[in-house]
Parts: sequence; structure tokens; C-alpha cells
Amino acid sequence: MKQPGKAVIWPANMNSLKTVAHGRKISKEYCIKSPKLNEISMAAEQLGLKFEIIKESARSDSWWENTGNLVVEKQGSSKRNLLLKLVEQIKKNRAIKK
Repeated sequence: MKQPGKAVIWPANMNSLKTVAHGRKISKEYCIKSPKLNEISMAAEQLGLKFEIIKESARSDSWWENTGNLVVEKQGSSKRNLLLKLVEQIKKNRAIKK
């Protein structure tokens, strides 16, 4: 359901292993492999975004994958820009872990 001023962020939106038909919203060159909901929420927190975690929810086209999602306040950004910022932060976090 659409919510004014908010964007629903699914792990599939930034997953390089998914196709556009299966939910990827940004170009593969910017995507990451198999993002997890906790990684996305940590990145959103580090970026100072206001968000709500919805666990055990599934996209309608992949109802068997209960990946969960985040409902993020856009704060003047487009969903695509939010995804790019989140992916960049997740990449930084993954590099630190290595």
C-alpha cells in the first residue's frame, strides 16, 4: 500500500541476484549480493533515516520469501536515491567487517 512521503524498501530492490521483474529497482552495477533486512536497517539508522521494520512480510510476486521490509520516510529524496544511499552504506559496512 502506498504511503505519502514514505518508501517501502525490500531487500530485492537492491539485490544483484534479482531481475527487474523480480523486484530490483536500481542498476546491477550499484546493487549488492543478497542484502539482509538487518543490514538495510543498520544502514538506514547510520544515515539518520526514520524508518519502521516490518518483519516476516513478503512481496506478492515472491510470497514464499518472508524477507521483511522497511518503511522509510523519503525526506525529499526519491526511492531510487534512498536505495543508492543505503547500498553505499551497506558496502561501507561490509568492507569494515572484512
